[in-house]
Amino acid sequence: MERVDLNALIQRSVEFVRAQNRFDGVEWDLKLPGSLPELRGDPGQLQQVLLNLFMNSADAMGGQTARRVITVRSDHDERRRRIRLEVSDTGPGIAAQLLPKVFEPHFTTKAEGHGFGLSTSYRIVTNHGGQITVDSATGQGARFTITLPLDGPGSWS
Repeated sequence: MERVDLNALIQRSVEFVRAQNRFDGVEWDLKLPGSLPELRGDPGQLQQVLLNLFMNSADAMGGQTARRVITVRSDHDERRRRIRLEVSDTGPGIAAQLLPKVFEPHFTTKAEGHGFGLSTSYRIVTNHGGQITVDSATGQGARFTITLPLDGPGSWS
């Protein structure tokens, strides 16, 4: 565990995936305030969460002809000492009956998927003392929201 500049980690993660074919034609809309405090966490694990979310967004938007945009937004709740991160896309969205299942191991809607990306992301976020939720409406894209405590879970300081 170490101090992590989440905005810098987001920017590095975007640069890492940008060159992959699945991201061809994807526009990135980064809304990252300069005043975000560092949080305590495992940067490798947090990057894995970001990469999973980015790849799922790109795959969901697939070959759609409409604008393909991944928006990443971060902000800080000073009173609650938490950072909030949102990753959303302009894809087809997730059907309402599937939303309760998206974080379950082995659940996937992809023909080539294994169903571990979001369940692993869920475990990583909860192990950091945070929460991850999904919000979506068919035809409106999907939005994943992560909240993370600045000082990590439990008795970390």
